[in-house]
Amino acid sequence: MSEIGPRLRVPLRGELMTKLLQRYPFFDCECTDLLNKLRTVSKEIDVRMESLLQTKGLSEGKFFVLSFLLIQKLRGQSEARPSEIAESLGVTRATITGLLDGLERSGLVDRRHDYEDRRTVIVSMTYDALRLLDEIMPVINEFMSPLVTKSLSLDERSTLYELLGKLDAGCLEEN
Repeated sequence: MSEIGPRLRVPLRGELMTKLLQRYPFFDCECTDLLNKLRTVSKEIDVRMESLLQTKGLSEGKFFVLSFLLIQKLRGQSEARPSEIAESLGVTRATITGLLDGLERSGLVDRRHDYEDRRTVIVSMTYDALRLLDEIMPVINEFMSPLVTKSLSLDERSTLYELLGKLDAGCLEEN
């Protein structure tokens, strides 16, 4: 398993918090502690997810591209433009181009030029990609679901979802 990276697992409480506040009176120990915990959990999930996806020859980025295309398919749209994928995933068009190159080499997506506007590229998922997602989605669910269901009640999950939504909205306001 790959390394999660640096993380501060020292709770900023008690005497340590007092000393930090003496040195940095403006420092918000509670918020810093909370965000460090959130980052640690998030990184742990990312590392585990990346490891799981690698067993199927996918990176997280490629998985999200295929997931976007699957969602499009479920909505009745079997194809998308790279710019739509990039916007939806919050990455650059150059990043999407690189991911699509790899997915195309693996036979998981097809790219073609639009008949009406040859400058426009259209991306669609192949049957092999759909088969791969059908294989990997139960494995991902088997991995992800217990992380939440074993730790949180239904009410706690609902509250966490709401609170994370507020944090996400706050992050978006900053950009």
